[in-house]
Amino acid sequence: MSKTKFRDISKRLFEFLCELQLRYGQRIVLEHDFFGDYEDVFVDSFHDYPDIGFVLDTARLDITRRAFRGFDPYHFLDRMASRVYLVHYSNVFYDEDKFTHHLPVLPEHDHDVNYGDAHAYMRYLADRNSQFHVTFEHKASLITRQQLHQIYSRTALMLEEQGGHVLIR
Repeated sequence: MSKTKFRDISKRLFEFLCELQLRYGQRIVLEHDFFGDYEDVFVDSFHDYPDIGFVLDTARLDITRRAFRGFDPYHFLDRMASRVYLVHYSNVFYDEDKFTHHLPVLPEHDHDVNYGDAHAYMRYLADRNSQFHVTFEHKASLITRQQLHQIYSRTALMLEEQGGHVLIR
């Protein structure tokens, strides 16, 4: 599909989604997937239609970094930070030719090259946007209750340090 056609389809889609939001009074958010060579169209669509929220998935962001040569997640975050409404927060583990996703974001993984950079992405985003929501998207069976509290506390502290409002229920 040509870039022009992709841009046209994206415009029509975002206009339709805006109409649905108004009609039903329901917030619509879209999560990113692999956008290949059309990153600029993707980013522009969210800036042109700011009522549509963007969902950032930290594991998927890291997978994109490794899968697409030249993709810079920090440049992408710079461009999309103001549009992020929700973060799906989890990590990914790389093992030779495969990966495992929906892992908890644990401190011991921060500097381990076999894990993604989920915590670094979250910190980077929080420096640029203090108004997003977080869903912890890891598999609960992979961590203890103590580790879960550690993840919640560490994330809350990081967001508060960046000026965000934290509600833990």
